[in-house]
Amino acid sequence: MKSPFLYILLIFLTLSCGKKSNDFIREAQVKKEVPSTPLVSGCERWENYVPNTQRLELNPIRYIKVNFHIMQRGDGTGNFDKKLGREFVKNIMFQANNTLNNNNSKMFLPEGNDIPVLPQRYQYVLTPDPNIKGDDGIYFHQTDEDYYMVSTGKNKNNYDKKSIQKYIVQKDKVLNVFLMEHHKDSLKSKKYSKNATGIALGSSVKLLGMYTDYFKESPGKFPKEYPLREWYQRGLLNHEIGHVLGLGHSWVKHDRCDDTPAHPNCWSFGKPPCDKVSNNFMDYNTFRDAWTPCQLGIIHKYLSKKGSRQRKLLVKDWCNLDVSKNIKINGYEVWEGAKDLKGHLILGNNAELTISCRVSIPKGGKIIVSPGAKLIVTGNGIIENDCGENWEGIVVQEKSNKKGEVVFVGKPTINGMNYPLDRK
Repeated sequence: MKSPFLYILLIFLTLSCGKKSNDFIREAQVKKEVPSTPLVSGCERWENYVPNTQRLELNPIRYIKVNFHIMQRGDGTGNFDKKLGREFVKNIMFQANNTLNNNNSKMFLPEGNDIPVLPQRYQYVLTPDPNIKGDDGIYFHQTDEDYYMVSTGKNKNNYDKKSIQKYIVQKDKVLNVFLMEHHKDSLKSKKYSKNATGIALGSSVKLLGMYTDYFKESPGKFPKEYPLREWYQRGLLNHEIGHVLGLGHSWVKHDRCDDTPAHPNCWSFGKPPCDKVSNNFMDYNTFRDAWTPCQLGIIHKYLSKKGSRQRKLLVKDWCNLDVSKNIKINGYEVWEGAKDLKGHLILGNNAELTISCRVSIPKGGKIIVSPGAKLIVTGNGIIENDCGENWEGIVVQEKSNKKGEVVFVGKPTINGMNYPLDRK
């Protein structure tokens, strides 16, 4: 008969062999390889930033901070008053965000196209100045000198940044939108066009004639001040912000996107060549409700690029750990575009992930390499916390003699770990 002590020992050893061990990896445990061919970075390729409908958690919604400046004449007339102005701003923000909230439309052109219709994955957030008590991010300025914009003619001033420089709030941190109006002398001319238009200048936008356009006779059966006016005008807002986010006009041949065909740029349907009209948001048309994969790739590339003008306008919601936003890798994946993670990065059993660009891990976050999984980081790879904080480190798990593996191909950059690879 076996002794009870021996029986207990056998059970203990059996359980121990199957128990999963966790340890933050050290330098000596990293397998290092020399690249067989020169490493080529894909971090600047827009294709690596196109939202993936199968893995939208890898393309979290980006929130762009905006504020609005309503430029009135010196006596307070000529533009929205405070009550209607605040109502207008909130309504146009709602309509613009609603179009961006998975309401992308199929491209009209080219006819019969199979261009994918993808979620845009960005939104606008009205952003008050935290240094101004009671601020709501909507400002009213009375000025005879700066209230107007002239887009054509000898007094053209649409490229003039004087009014922006004078009234801008949270410069380079928030996208400032200026609602300007036609000069009172221009309005006296019967030949003068009162159409709404705009221009993007750096991280600011000047929109002309939204107030005048608001009170134009409405189309169809709608009353004069019809509730869809902001819906109609949200196309201009999205268009000009599209320029801020790195896009050009899409009716031309050289806008860097092959999925935006050149065309006559007709505003609406009419006689040829206007029997075929675009609905792309970077064209001049009445619809402005279609974004192509290339355009979204360019936008998200700039929003992901450290130091870019566009990235500075984002709400930094990737700094602190949110375990509900953990990213799980279950198969084989290659990351060639930059990513800002909000949770832990977990490689499931036997999964493989190659990181070839920048990845930000939140404060308190970990990379967990499960038994049998492999993490490969190339020489172009950077793993850090983008917010100047520390993340925990890389955990390699082992169970039943099956262990996770970490491989460096070349010399990647690994920064800011609480458990650094070269710790003693």
